[in-house]
Amino acid sequence: MKKELIEDLGRVLTKMRKRKLMSQVTLGAATDTSQMTIQRIESGNGGGVRLETLFKIAEALDISLAELFIELEQDINYHDDTSYSAKLEKLMKRMSPHKKEWISEIVLKIMGAETEIA
Repeated sequence: MKKELIEDLGRVLTKMRKRKLMSQVTLGAATDTSQMTIQRIESGNGGGVRLETLFKIAEALDISLAELFIELEQDINYHDDTSYSAKLEKLMKRMSPHKKEWISEIVLKIMGAETEIA
């Protein structure tokens, strides 16, 4: 697994565990793994997670693997979107008012074209 994907998976699992008001110790006990293993998975350290372990975690969190992967995809998309937004914001702050206006017009034209296509 790619390191970034492993970190994203860990972040999603942490969020889902906390939603269920479970500690790492409780989740570890429910999956026959140690708290250290849960901590390693959630932090994205250690190279990845076995599918069997992932299945046990999903089962303990009362979700399907499909639900887990859907949440993972949504989380990745959200972070990608905020990453682009942050980059654009930084770029726009450095631009002159004239360039900001020019960029805004271009973006609006592109968005208008996309809505016409859809």
